[in-house]
Amino acid sequence: SIIGISIFIMMFSLISLINTLVTNIMTRKQELSVLQSIGMTKRQLNNMVQYEAGMIAVWNIIITLLAGGFMLIRSLNSIGMNYLHWVYPIWFALLYAVVVIVMPAIITKASIYLLQKRSIVERLREIE
Repeated sequence: SIIGISIFIMMFSLISLINTLVTNIMTRKQELSVLQSIGMTKRQLNNMVQYEAGMIAVWNIIITLLAGGFMLIRSLNSIGMNYLHWVYPIWFALLYAVVVIVMPAIITKASIYLLQKRSIVERLREIE
């Protein structure tokens, strides 16, 4: 059951990560268009957004693995469940880390591709 709770926490954080990334890019459409209009190349824009998404993903991994594992067992032990002898599910953690690193790359690539379908002038004229 502890692994089930850990998986639930990991899935919840993955959904939260996806939501954060999509919201971040969609709210910054005009800012990204302005950066491109003053000379930023598509590659530079993609690298910038990828780096930002990577930083969010790394913090997501750190917080989730701590909350989904160590803090959960410590809190259960503090309320009297001292009989738990828990081994950290390293394979689940590694799989989760890989998914969380790959997912932002896919989301940002797709978002930048969708933004690039319209011209810079159209994106700059768009009023939110």
